[in-house]
Amino acid sequence: MYVDKSGREYSVKELQKLDSNFNPETTPRKTGVQYNKDTNTFFRTEFQNNKKVFPTLTPAEVEMLPAELRKGTKEEIYNNFNGNGNSVTIKSEINGIKYNVIYKHLDEYPLDANGNFIGIDGNPTKTLSAGQDFGKLGTTGSSTGPHLHLEVQVHPVNGVLPELPEKDKFHFKKMESPQGSYYLVNADYFLNNISNK
Repeated sequence: MYVDKSGREYSVKELQKLDSNFNPETTPRKTGVQYNKDTNTFFRTEFQNNKKVFPTLTPAEVEMLPAELRKGTKEEIYNNFNGNGNSVTIKSEINGIKYNVIYKHLDEYPLDANGNFIGIDGNPTKTLSAGQDFGKLGTTGSSTGPHLHLEVQVHPVNGVLPELPEKDKFHFKKMESPQGSYYLVNADYFLNNISNK
């Protein structure tokens, strides 16, 4: 998806009608701004000719970032500009498998001064109830426009990844990270075949 400065979205076909030379394979794409706390610099990820590059923002570009997000400790600034942006992780267990359902790039979420959600009853809570608001669609973190990024993960229990039902295996991809192995679950499959049971 491509978005212009006014927020209008364009499909690849629409862009090719506007510019016959437009080619999504070679046109540079940019993600949102991120912060490197080790070097104290702001950067973005760009895709140029299908290769990732990480240009550092110029001082003028940094000045255009919201001032309140650039202030604080390095850790606070990093959290303001991490790739997920504002995100909420909902942990649930279905048929003995523990899932982390992560909603990313939220514009804001209803938290009190201590970081607790405001429950349906108006009291602070760490547990969400069905139908409770927990965020607004946004474009925080590495994002090129407002959208909801839903990611579903399964992590090891006591160092062991769970055995998956045969019918589900095709929809789980084993991933490696510095923290260890986990499964990345196809979000559509999760919503339509696992969470609704």
